[in-house]
Amino acid sequence: MPFFKSALRTVLPAALLSLAAVPEVSAATLFSPLCQTNSGGVLFFAESIRHCPNAEAACRERFWSYAALQPSMATNHAWKFSPIGTSRLDESASPASNAKSAQQIFDAPKDAQCAAFFRSDKLPSPDLADAEGWFRYSFEKGQLMVHWKTLKAVVQFETRWNVDFCDKGCGAAGQGPRAVEATKAQMTDFPELSPAFDLRLNNVAILGFPVPTIKNVASTGNIISVRIPALKKAQADLLYRDALSFSKSARDDLLGGAMITGLLDAALQLDPQNEGIRLDYARHLASQAAASQAVRELRELPATADLKKKLTEDKAFDSIRSAAAFKAFMDSLK
Repeated sequence: MPFFKSALRTVLPAALLSLAAVPEVSAATLFSPLCQTNSGGVLFFAESIRHCPNAEAACRERFWSYAALQPSMATNHAWKFSPIGTSRLDESASPASNAKSAQQIFDAPKDAQCAAFFRSDKLPSPDLADAEGWFRYSFEKGQLMVHWKTLKAVVQFETRWNVDFCDKGCGAAGQGPRAVEATKAQMTDFPELSPAFDLRLNNVAILGFPVPTIKNVASTGNIISVRIPALKKAQADLLYRDALSFSKSARDDLLGGAMITGLLDAALQLDPQNEGIRLDYARHLASQAAASQAVRELRELPATADLKKKLTEDKAFDSIRSAAAFKAFMDSLK
């Protein structure tokens, strides 16, 4: 089975991966996701930028390429770069010459035809109205970490590529971007960041990260593939932990109750088979005297005698024991 299927499931968002794209950096690379290819891979537009070597005036060179990430990502050869153009913006040149150099039209790649195009606004994830936070990521001691507020969890990743500008020795063009699968020794840490792009294709998430700007140092960006089920479970656990922590001090507060509801609901959307989260969500709804909603969640749990015993002994459900919906549910259990 190919690493990607051709059906596009979710893309969040189709934005630039900016790898230290600032004037102070001697070399940088930008990745912009374009589409999913007929072969099930991903096509990017890549732009490498550097200061012109040995220039007497302020000057910047750009090298444009298509970057195709192939369905099989087992080796470094999963990436294929196709140079398509260059430009030179020179302080000593005329404005008309610079404008013509910077604005160019490129033909579509012949060996990576698009099947579905990426288009999505960049929204915080998860998009919770009452939660002031979203998922961010870091790399620490060889591990990918997902962060939610002050909490974090380890996520098992598939592959990490280091992306940078290649000045010499990178194919016929000799210049432009390159993506090299990082060995364990090359997996340097990077701080907590929001991904520049988060592509969801079939069962895999492709996350692209910039790096901190370092003056006068060519920087390397990172692209990491991770299995979506593992990522969702880690994210759900973080939201659940936040809800449990929050409930200790805010359960009786109206806004606090709404925030806990949102966190638990979002956690279940990420990990719907998690019975512990489901039961605690029902307990929270019961504490809000929302009998019908609590029973709705309880019906998703295995209808066993053990569940009936738990609910009978759990004081969290005392406020809805007289409700017709809860009584009917309890009577239906073995």
